[in-house]
Amino acid sequence: MIVNTHHAESCPFRGQEHADALAPALEQLAETAESMGASVAGAWVNGAGHTGFYLVEAPNAHVVDQVIQASGLTGRTHSQVFSVVELPVILERIRSQR
Repeated sequence: MIVNTHHAESCPFRGQEHADALAPALEQLAETAESMGASVAGAWVNGAGHTGFYLVEAPNAHVVDQVIQASGLTGRTHSQVFSVVELPVILERIRSQR
């Protein structure tokens, strides 16, 4: 999961200049992911919080980090990468510890 934030001052909804700076990187995200053996499985944007959530299926978090850098998001926004595991898998791991 990529949690991507930007400041209100650089929000793409603030004006054309900011939209022109950020939109190409976001458009490139899916294409870049595919070229690196990953895919964007879903996305959601909290406009008021200036935060985007991008669910990326990839071999590992290193690939996700490479996707962020290659797409052009680095330097325009702040991205954090979190590993996401489905709840049934977590429960199975917990149960196996008993």
